[in-house]
Amino acid sequence: MLLLKMFSRLFIALFVISATVIPATAEGKGDLVIVPSHKLPEKAHRGGQAMKLQLVSPDTLYLYVEQDNGRSIAVFDVSHPSKIALKAFVTVDAPASFDFVETVGRHTELIRYADGSGNALLDLSRPKLPRIKTLAATASEAYVLPIREAGSGINGVVTKPYVSGASADYQLILPSKPQQVLTVREVIQQLKDEAHGTTYLLGSDGLTVIRDLKKEEDLEGTDPVWRNTIDDN
Repeated sequence: MLLLKMFSRLFIALFVISATVIPATAEGKGDLVIVPSHKLPEKAHRGGQAMKLQLVSPDTLYLYVEQDNGRSIAVFDVSHPSKIALKAFVTVDAPASFDFVETVGRHTELIRYADGSGNALLDLSRPKLPRIKTLAATASEAYVLPIREAGSGINGVVTKPYVSGASADYQLILPSKPQQVLTVREVIQQLKDEAHGTTYLLGSDGLTVIRDLKKEEDLEGTDPVWRNTIDDN
């Protein structure tokens, strides 16, 4: 396994928190290692409802994790999987928990409320300060919005209640360790950064990260290649 350097924990209790970096001590040997939630920044220890990878600049990749049933979003810098950092913890006060549907603008995500009450837009133009905008409030702005059910335009994007997929327990087994390494409870979403080979699992105990050390090593000294490589499952 690569030697992983220890990083200091930086914690400033502000609306936008300066980077909290925790060493990615992990389970497993060989090319793949598992980083459980307790080895990540404190806000990653909490369960969440949904998450989204977002390239915010050519060399910066953020992971947005919805928490507290839509009331807050934790913003993690995952540009370097060995030193995942908390960049912000923002109160958004959504009326219900939500799911990320798809990108509808350069810095805008369409979200869908899980209680069937409708849709809204998540504005990520300020990456450390995501904010929710109602569709009615953006009627004068141009977005490409999908029509999922009967209806058209901003009033008919989704007309039926959304039912989230059931959570499932994941058993993580590494090639170098045939026995089970870790069980991740009640996983509701999986994301993969194909460039780094990093997989993110969002479960009841928070965020679990599976790193591909060989892919990370191959990327060292090269330009970021995240564009069009994010697989959202």
